Amino acid sequence: MSSEAPAKPSKRRRIVKTIAAVLALGLVGVFIWLVGWIFPIGTGISAKTVCSDVFVAGRSPEGLLEQEVPKAFFVGYEVDEAQHSVTASAFGFAGKTAVYRPGLGCTLALGVEPETLRSQGFEPANAALPAGTAPWPEGDGKDERPDPAGLDRPALEAAIAELFVEEGELPLHTRAVVVVQDGRLLAERYAPGFDADTPQLGWSMSKSVTSALVGVLVGRGEVDIDQPIGFAEWSGAGDPRAALTWDQLLRMSSGLAFNEDYGLRSDVTVMLFDY
Repeated sequence: MSSEAPAKPSKRRRIVKTIAAVLALGLVGVFIWLVGWIFPIGTGISAKTVCSDVFVAGRSPEGLLEQEVPKAFFVGYEVDEAQHSVTASAFGFAGKTAVYRPGLGCTLALGVEPETLRSQGFEPANAALPAGTAPWPEGDGKDERPDPAGLDRPALEAAIAELFVEEGELPLHTRAVVVVQDGRLLAERYAPGFDADTPQLGWSMSKSVTSALVGVLVGRGEVDIDQPIGFAEWSGAGDPRAALTWDQLLRMSSGLAFNEDYGLRSDVTVMLFDY
């Protein structure tokens, strides 16, 4: 038998092993980053969006993500018609479930079980909607009055039609166009699958509606915007947020640490989809 010691690994082999180890650690880090930070946002927005489109707007679930959240190409979802819920996951990770409840719409089950959400009762107010033959906004009838002076009807219709033409690099995805002047509905047009009664995601437009509704309550004497808003979650001993008023929150001047950035993971996306 030879008494020679086994040869040591070459320097090149050690370098290759080191590079492989670094790459492996990098891949593990990227995986942890995706699963812990990015996937939860993608699955949250997907579950909530599909749930609202299916159970609130009454749209077909097929192809919704491609239309509504094209960047969430890595997310799959299942619609449970019986339970009125949508569950989304990314390759089996970061599962999120959104639950539909009448009068409340769809809610992500964050920190709470879906069954708990379903058990929370709510009786929607049955507000009477305008009806009859009167023109908008008093009713839903056709406005038979002549057009306002100076209105170029063909030019208006042509301008509206252009908003539904998909010919540029960036898609428009126009769903509806409504033209109102001096309280009169002059024109409206909708994309296929949408009409005047289709609920749509309002985003920041909803803030204007909320502010107007608060104004109604102020006019009735039911809300004083200079008083603290009284959130139970902010009412703990020593919590400075307990002093925040309706006015400060409505004007977004509360001083709360918040960055309205819309990156992959930001204060906004975490608040909405992964709180």
